[in-house]
Amino acid sequence: MSFYQIFLPIATLLYLLLVFVLRSVILWKQTGVNPFVFGSTDKAHDYIGRVYKVMVAGTWISIGCYSFLPGYYQYLMPVQYLEDGSLRLTGLILLVVSFLWTSIAQYQMSRSWRIGIAYSETTELIDHGLFNY
Repeated sequence: MSFYQIFLPIATLLYLLLVFVLRSVILWKQTGVNPFVFGSTDKAHDYIGRVYKVMVAGTWISIGCYSFLPGYYQYLMPVQYLEDGSLRLTGLILLVVSFLWTSIAQYQMSRSWRIGIAYSETTELIDHGLFNY
Protein backbone atom coordinates (compact mmCIF):
# COMPACT_ATOMS: atom_id res chain seq x y z
CA MET A 1 0.00 0.00 0.00
CA SER A 2 1.18 3.50 -0.77
CA PHE A 3 1.26 6.41 1.67
CA TYR A 4 -1.84 7.90 0.07
CA GLN A 5 -3.79 4.63 0.34
CA ILE A 6 -3.16 4.65 4.08
CA PHE A 7 -3.41 8.40 4.70
CA LEU A 8 -6.60 9.12 2.76
CA PRO A 9 -9.06 6.94 4.73
CA ILE A 10 -7.51 7.97 8.04
CA ALA A 11 -7.59 11.68 7.18
CA THR A 12 -11.15 11.50 5.87
CA LEU A 13 -12.38 9.67 8.96
CA LEU A 14 -10.64 12.14 11.26
CA TYR A 15 -12.03 15.06 9.26
CA LEU A 16 -15.61 13.81 9.48
CA LEU A 17 -15.29 12.93 13.17
CA LEU A 18 -13.70 16.20 14.22
CA VAL A 19 -15.53 18.61 11.91
CA PHE A 20 -19.01 17.11 12.09
CA VAL A 21 -19.40 14.66 14.97
CA LEU A 22 -17.24 16.29 17.65
CA ARG A 23 -18.40 19.81 16.79
CA SER A 24 -22.04 18.65 16.86
CA VAL A 25 -21.62 17.00 20.26
CA ILE A 26 -19.92 20.10 21.67
CA LEU A 27 -22.70 22.36 20.41
CA TRP A 28 -25.40 19.99 21.67
CA LYS A 29 -23.78 19.87 25.14
CA GLN A 30 -23.43 23.67 25.25
CA THR A 31 -26.89 24.60 23.99
CA GLY A 32 -29.08 21.48 23.92
CA VAL A 33 -29.71 22.20 20.22
CA ASN A 34 -29.30 19.56 17.51
CA PRO A 35 -27.12 21.26 14.87
CA PHE A 36 -28.32 18.93 12.08
CA VAL A 37 -31.42 20.65 10.76
CA PHE A 38 -32.00 18.92 7.43
CA GLY A 39 -35.48 17.46 7.14
CA SER A 40 -37.27 15.21 4.69
CA THR A 41 -39.49 17.70 2.87
CA ASP A 42 -39.34 18.59 -0.81
CA LYS A 43 -37.79 21.98 -0.06
CA ALA A 44 -34.45 22.80 -1.70
CA HIS A 45 -32.73 23.02 1.68
CA ASP A 46 -33.67 19.45 2.59
CA TYR A 47 -32.84 18.22 -0.91
CA ILE A 48 -29.32 19.62 -0.52
CA GLY A 49 -29.01 17.72 2.75
CA ARG A 50 -29.92 14.46 1.00
CA VAL A 51 -27.48 15.19 -1.83
CA TYR A 52 -24.75 15.84 0.73
CA LYS A 53 -25.37 12.44 2.34
CA VAL A 54 -25.13 10.72 -1.05
CA MET A 55 -21.89 12.60 -1.79
CA VAL A 56 -20.37 11.50 1.53
CA ALA A 57 -21.33 7.89 0.77
CA GLY A 58 -19.80 8.20 -2.72
CA THR A 59 -16.63 9.66 -1.24
CA TRP A 60 -16.32 6.69 1.13
CA ILE A 61 -16.92 4.22 -1.70
CA SER A 62 -14.22 5.80 -3.86
CA ILE A 63 -11.76 6.00 -0.96
CA GLY A 64 -12.51 2.40 -0.05
CA CYS A 65 -11.89 1.25 -3.61
CA TYR A 66 -8.71 3.30 -3.89
CA SER A 67 -7.26 2.13 -0.58
CA PHE A 68 -8.56 -1.39 -0.07
CA LEU A 69 -9.82 -2.64 -3.45
CA PRO A 70 -7.38 -1.20 -5.99
CA GLY A 71 -8.53 -3.69 -8.62
CA TYR A 72 -11.98 -2.09 -8.57
CA TYR A 73 -10.69 1.50 -8.46
CA GLN A 74 -10.28 1.56 -12.23
CA TYR A 75 -14.07 1.13 -12.61
CA LEU A 76 -14.55 4.53 -10.97
CA MET A 77 -12.79 6.01 -14.02
CA PRO A 78 -10.01 7.95 -12.27
CA VAL A 79 -8.58 10.92 -14.13
CA GLN A 80 -5.09 9.70 -14.99
CA TYR A 81 -3.27 13.04 -15.05
CA LEU A 82 -4.37 13.63 -11.44
CA GLU A 83 -2.29 10.60 -10.45
CA ASP A 84 0.87 12.71 -10.93
CA GLY A 85 3.05 12.91 -7.81
CA SER A 86 3.21 16.71 -7.66
CA LEU A 87 -0.58 17.01 -8.02
CA ARG A 88 -1.07 14.41 -5.28
CA LEU A 89 1.22 16.38 -2.98
CA THR A 90 -0.63 19.59 -3.82
CA GLY A 91 -3.91 17.85 -3.01
CA LEU A 92 -2.50 16.58 0.28
CA ILE A 93 -1.39 20.08 1.26
CA LEU A 94 -4.78 21.55 0.30
CA LEU A 95 -6.52 18.83 2.31
CA VAL A 96 -4.55 19.69 5.45
CA VAL A 97 -5.00 23.45 4.95
CA SER A 98 -8.76 23.04 4.42
CA PHE A 99 -9.03 20.96 7.58
CA LEU A 100 -7.25 23.64 9.61
CA TRP A 101 -9.31 26.42 7.98
CA THR A 102 -12.57 24.60 8.71
CA SER A 103 -11.55 23.89 12.31
CA ILE A 104 -10.68 27.54 12.93
CA ALA A 105 -13.92 28.72 11.32
CA GLN A 106 -16.03 26.35 13.39
CA TYR A 107 -14.27 27.39 16.59
CA GLN A 108 -14.87 31.06 15.78
CA MET A 109 -18.54 30.41 14.95
CA SER A 110 -18.95 28.79 18.38
CA ARG A 111 -22.66 28.50 19.27
CA SER A 112 -23.78 29.86 15.89
CA TRP A 113 -22.46 26.82 13.98
CA ARG A 114 -25.11 24.64 12.29
CA ILE A 115 -25.37 22.15 9.45
CA GLY A 116 -28.32 23.51 7.53
CA ILE A 117 -30.72 26.31 8.35
CA ALA A 118 -33.27 26.23 11.15
CA TYR A 119 -35.66 29.01 10.16
CA SER A 120 -37.30 28.93 13.59
CA GLU A 121 -34.01 29.60 15.36
CA THR A 122 -31.79 32.66 15.26
CA THR A 123 -28.16 32.77 16.27
CA GLU A 124 -25.63 35.52 16.70
CA LEU A 125 -24.09 36.88 13.49
CA ILE A 126 -20.37 36.18 13.65
CA ASP A 127 -18.30 39.04 12.23
CA HIS A 128 -14.89 38.51 13.83
CA GLY A 129 -11.90 36.36 12.92
CA LEU A 130 -12.23 34.74 9.51
CA PHE A 131 -15.77 36.08 9.24
CA ASN A 132 -14.51 39.65 9.39
CA TYR A 133 -13.65 39.26 5.71
